[in-house]
Amino acid sequence: MVDKYVNTRCGALLMESRQESCVPGPMPRRGPPNATGGTPFFSCEVRRRDKGQITTVHSNNGSNELPLKILQWNAEGVAKKKDALRNRLYEHKIDIACIQETHLTDKIRFSIRGYHCKRMDRAEGTKGGVIILVQNDIQAVEFTKDTNGNAEINGIRIALKNRELLVYNFYCPANKQLSLDAIDIPDAGCLILGDFNSHSQSWGYDEIDHRGEEVENWQIDQNLQLLNDPEDQDTFYSRRWKTTSTLDLGFATDDIAKCTTRTVQDQLAGSDHRPIMLTVDLNMKRSLTYVPPRWNYKKANWSKFASRSDILTTRININTRRNYIPYWSAELQILHEEVTEARDNVEKEPSVDNNIRLKAKTARFRRESNTAVRNSWHKKTTQLNLEKDGQKLWRLVRSLNGESNRLSPIAMEEENRVLTKRQAANHLVKQFSQVSDITVCNQRRHEVHQEIREKKKVTQQPTDEIMTCPFVMKELEGALKVMQNGRSPGPDNITNEMLAHLGFQAKRKILGFFNTSWKTGLVPSNWKKAILIPILKVGKPKNKGNSYRPISLTSCMCKLIERMINKRLVWYLEKQYFNGRASRFPPIPVHRGSSCLHCPDHRRWIPETATYRHCLGRYGKSLR
Repeated sequence: MVDKYVNTRCGALLMESRQESCVPGPMPRRGPPNATGGTPFFSCEVRRRDKGQITTVHSNNGSNELPLKILQWNAEGVAKKKDALRNRLYEHKIDIACIQETHLTDKIRFSIRGYHCKRMDRAEGTKGGVIILVQNDIQAVEFTKDTNGNAEINGIRIALKNRELLVYNFYCPANKQLSLDAIDIPDAGCLILGDFNSHSQSWGYDEIDHRGEEVENWQIDQNLQLLNDPEDQDTFYSRRWKTTSTLDLGFATDDIAKCTTRTVQDQLAGSDHRPIMLTVDLNMKRSLTYVPPRWNYKKANWSKFASRSDILTTRININTRRNYIPYWSAELQILHEEVTEARDNVEKEPSVDNNIRLKAKTARFRRESNTAVRNSWHKKTTQLNLEKDGQKLWRLVRSLNGESNRLSPIAMEEENRVLTKRQAANHLVKQFSQVSDITVCNQRRHEVHQEIREKKKVTQQPTDEIMTCPFVMKELEGALKVMQNGRSPGPDNITNEMLAHLGFQAKRKILGFFNTSWKTGLVPSNWKKAILIPILKVGKPKNKGNSYRPISLTSCMCKLIERMINKRLVWYLEKQYFNGRASRFPPIPVHRGSSCLHCPDHRRWIPETATYRHCLGRYGKSLR
């Protein structure tokens, strides 16, 4: 009988993503792939990795030391290709995405759930622009490079175990200067990805131009290795000339190049540039983000919960939905595969018919995808009730503004150092203590201690019985009725909904526990602890300590007994002091929900409405 109760879930359903089986979704992460190694080189030659060379492969063995997956892609306008990009990121578990030619402006919002957006838009015009998408569980600090309107360069600095990794995102159109000197290259731990718009035999062209020579000279001067190989698949298809080439390059320092594998993927969202995935086997220890479970109380069977809580029921394990795409369907998946097939055919057999077929497939996929998105958005908005679902509405607004990454780790920047994990926590605690601590002079401290000693000498009067008698079941049930649902639990992970729907026997146990604490004055250690969560202020930078405000999550059990004690104290004060029996307090009527401001409000309201003088005088006298 006990095993049966343990295996059931009391009717609470798992909140998972329910999509078609063919929809792009998260795949199980495999072990780190084979990495490529470097070979000896001469200083006057262009260096690159040798294809097929294998280095030592480190097994994960179930740990959180995983390879870093980076996506490089020239989107040629990312706003209308956001859905396809999101599918690719979720499908391949991409950690970082370096995207060029975003065509974004300050009037266009862009965000992807689960990723931080580090964007750099072009100041003039609607073309160009670069953006870096960083997964929430990676601590990174953004920086940009000023090139006086030429190349567009931004980057991130990632804190590893014993060092830092710099990732540059680069884009330069053919009519502007490369500005390669603006990139600061360290001796190790650096990766440069982007569209250089240059030609050279080193990355698959038949000839070399002046921009290719400039890139090669820069590579040699900076002691970098080229991640491209001339035999790799071309990444760019020219619809005008019906030819393929490689404009998307990758460079790295020697230590990063030796553990990096470069793979050209299938087309994405109809862009002329294929995406490239780089797998960097750094054995980076990831800070796995813990997502607290969210209870679906609408599906719960509370009668079963109450009966089984009396026989020591176990907890209910649920999961939250991740990477949910509400509009995606099997039809869209088929259309996406048709676009990929048409792109492969036009590269293998360039012809006018194949080019027209590719354009037709791409246009149909975009049309059907936009229709599905509009229908999904219409369905979402029609279900909102502005009078009852205000919280859902604000959550939707924050999600549209890209402000919904609440569980992302915090990375601070202090004196050009990246502070993560414990260092960032200590930095926040130091910042919070400077704001909340109250400075008390030594003289005042001495006065307070003296007053405490004098009060201890005074003989205390007998305590009223109501302040020492045990709590009864009616008080517990009354406090449970006014406890608000949907509140976050404290360190014990007990919610108000669990307490409110307990059975009678379980409530008796809790009541006895409360009475023991009330009699002895001892409380559990968990009640003295709180989960401190920093909340980012609106419009503030994420890498500054003063941009956060703290909130504390305490135990709901402690809040329950606190409410019971508070109700008893309020009743005692109203009866003992606020009913005219005590001479030191005037007889003022006290009602629930009232405050000390209600009396002045009444005194202001009476002169405006009273008609007779004796009524005004008698009411004003009663308030003095």
